[in-house]
Amino acid sequence: MAQRYNRDMIAKGLIDVKRAISDRIPYPDKSFGRAYSAHTLYFWNDPLAHLHEIHRVIRVGGRFVLAFTPKEDEQAVAAFPKSVYHFHSIDEAQHLLAKAVSATLAWFAKR
Repeated sequence: MAQRYNRDMIAKGLIDVKRAISDRIPYPDKSFGRAYSAHTLYFWNDPLAHLHEIHRVIRVGGRFVLAFTPKEDEQAVAAFPKSVYHFHSIDEAQHLLAKAVSATLAWFAKR
């Protein structure tokens, strides 16, 4: 779908679209200035591996947005099967991010 939607930009050499999983990103170190992940954290068996890999491909000074519904939202958690979704608390996600980048994070959370 992404290739079809962006075919003109791909043909002009403006973008490159590849299908991959976030713990094995097929790009060299520091390839991107920005990255985002929306509602994928629940499905990662090893979140730290995915976050390490995302960190690897982000340039120094780059930005990463991790959007997710936290475990603290009990109504949302109850609406999804536990056998499929693994919800993390805000503190857990912050700890994973800090461990993945080994740095101080600017942390913004909608509470």
